[in-house]
Amino acid sequence: MNEEYRLAYMLYQLLYTDGISYDGNIVFYDEQIQKIMKHDKKYYDYLFETAKKIIQSRGNIKHRITDEFLKIVWETRYEKVKDFSWFDQFGKIHRMSDFKILYVQWLLSGKKIDYSSRFEFQNQLDKSLYRSEIDSFCEEYF
Repeated sequence: MNEEYRLAYMLYQLLYTDGISYDGNIVFYDEQIQKIMKHDKKYYDYLFETAKKIIQSRGNIKHRITDEFLKIVWETRYEKVKDFSWFDQFGKIHRMSDFKILYVQWLLSGKKIDYSSRFEFQNQLDKSLYRSEIDSFCEEYF
């Protein structure tokens, strides 16, 4: 299987979980996507666009994992999260958690940035306002 189809298959498995646990093969996907995403930016774009087309050709998921959703996941993978409303742009129809969105973006970034550097709250007040959201975000991870 070529890189394009491998990436599409693994993204399909990660993105289309029906809200159930997706971590059974997480180490495998982590290692394999890291191997695939070792090229330059131009090739990354090609790989993702091709994988996106393959995923979208699957008629049974394109109502949930839309082209627009995949586009936002890809284009915002390096953005800073200044507050939890940042996740609103993804909608809810995909049934993925906020943590999972960040995880998939991290894999697609070639692991160039870590989770903690994605969050950039403006001030101490913001941190305290979002404390319950941060707690639930962290609970999901564990």
